[in-house]
Amino acid sequence: MPLSEQTVKKLSLISLIFLAVTGSFFMLFAFFLNKGTLTVIAHAPYVINIGNIKTEACPTDECSVVMAPGKYEVTLKKAGYRDAVISVDVPIGGEKKAKVDFEFLPTLRLYGDESAMRIFADPVVAPADDLPLTGIFYEKNYLAYIDRDSETHRQTLYVRTINAGQVEEKTIATSFMREIKDYKLVTDIENRGKIALIDATAGASTLYMIDLKAKTRENLLTYPLITDIRWIPGGDDFLFSARDEGDISESLFIFHWADRKASKLNLKTTLANVVPVNASTLIAATLQNLGGDGSGNDLEGHLVTLGENEATPSVMSALVGNAATTFAGNTAPLLKFIEYSLPTDQARLLKIAPDLGYPARAALSETQKSAYFLIDGKDYELQFADEVK
Repeated sequence: MPLSEQTVKKLSLISLIFLAVTGSFFMLFAFFLNKGTLTVIAHAPYVINIGNIKTEACPTDECSVVMAPGKYEVTLKKAGYRDAVISVDVPIGGEKKAKVDFEFLPTLRLYGDESAMRIFADPVVAPADDLPLTGIFYEKNYLAYIDRDSETHRQTLYVRTINAGQVEEKTIATSFMREIKDYKLVTDIENRGKIALIDATAGASTLYMIDLKAKTRENLLTYPLITDIRWIPGGDDFLFSARDEGDISESLFIFHWADRKASKLNLKTTLANVVPVNASTLIAATLQNLGGDGSGNDLEGHLVTLGENEATPSVMSALVGNAATTFAGNTAPLLKFIEYSLPTDQARLLKIAPDLGYPARAALSETQKSAYFLIDGKDYELQFADEVK
């Protein structure tokens, strides 16, 4: 039996009402209920890119984005930092929080000419009649030297303060019974009240530590050759470069003051190119080979294995360090800046510098977030940590 016209109109009206209600519910669900929130907590400013679907600029540390629920791969970008990629699952009507620490990308820049910057220059002092002509070892506010005492006729280690460019009266640190002819002084009077004396008079090298506060002199170690030491911040441990028995080149060692023991580092460079940052971290310039081919910038920021078949610094220092430079038919190793962990004996590659030669000296900046390297009369600054943190 066919439906009446009035029944058809009623059914049509019911259908329209149903569609309207269904559509309204769908619209309500799609635009209001079918939503979730992704909240990212990171150091602003940064940009959130959600699966190449949506991009949000974040001027504050905590940044929330309302989006459809589901699983996403999110890329966070920040100038001067490595992109961070995270996977998130945003719940319906809920919030997903994600904390992100951006990895700082080290930078290397020309800082200036050493002749103008004088980062590595000795302090300028006014002439003094009682200063020897040679054999003076400087730090910022002090100088030290060995001279013969006019009364005792013994060789004596003197320490003098530098005040506004003037050398003040000398203080006796210690004196010696025997003649010391071949030696080097490494002072840290400012921080530790200590002077290291490397004595090579008798052929082999003996390292003495002179404590100005305790008024002691201690024989710490002897090697066939010791060339330099560098103290590690935060204690009395120090690094030293030496040639051990049977070695044909120098190695780097760490001396642990607590147990008076030395251990060799898996780091091949000159000590002049090593910057101790704290008790666990060194920044260094090296020609040492890396694990793998060791020649790609794609390794920057990653842990690397320091290869045993390193270039001997004394041989390679004459080379430019350019990838096109060859020695005995082999391509010269690239100059690399690394972060070396003393506790783990591992390294992280910070920067490769194919166009720079081998540095002559290195020093930590006052911020302790960058290091200076002296290369061919120019100072280069390696920024290895974020200044704002």
